[in-house]
Amino acid sequence: MLIAFVLLGKNLEQRAKLKATSDMTELLNILPSKARLMVDNDAEKSSLIEVPFDSLAVGDYVVVLPGDRIPADGVVKSGRSTVDESSLTGEPMPVTKIAGAEVSAGSINLNGKLTVEVRRPGGETVMSDILRLVEEAQAREAPVQRLADKVAGNFTYGVMALSAATYMFWSIFGSQLVPAAIQHGGAMSLALQLSCSVLVWLGLH
Repeated sequence: MLIAFVLLGKNLEQRAKLKATSDMTELLNILPSKARLMVDNDAEKSSLIEVPFDSLAVGDYVVVLPGDRIPADGVVKSGRSTVDESSLTGEPMPVTKIAGAEVSAGSINLNGKLTVEVRRPGGETVMSDILRLVEEAQAREAPVQRLADKVAGNFTYGVMALSAATYMFWSIFGSQLVPAAIQHGGAMSLALQLSCSVLVWLGLH
């Protein structure tokens, strides 16, 4: 019975890991592949170039247009808009962002143009921290699971040892202790039946 519960627990754990991996893939998909980088950090004179989002550095200025996802964690330097942060916080209502407000990578800019100064690019974003924590949680084994594995291993060996001892005892002394029980079979048959009974009884309890 204990082994059955351990196997069930491992099956549920594997399903949870697969679900977490799927969720991680979805989180990765919400990050934009490109960012509009301001070359001179000057809204009036600078030009915009598209660069991979993971090539941004601290201090870079990026322009986020309506409908774009924010490519890095940062601070709004100019502009006003509402931002959908539900992918990170679960909050269904958009949040208004003005100069000085913090924004997170993966959030969706809804209706205004924002100029954002990058503070945490690439692997330093909140989104990356979430993914890292999920990966670490998957790699760790819970204390309860370690205890269950240890108990299950000892229990299995104990049951096998007890069954073997039962078999040896009744195969040697069975004909002397209960001669009537082996009239229709030898001591070996009785010992085998009793050892199997021990396995079944302990397995059910």
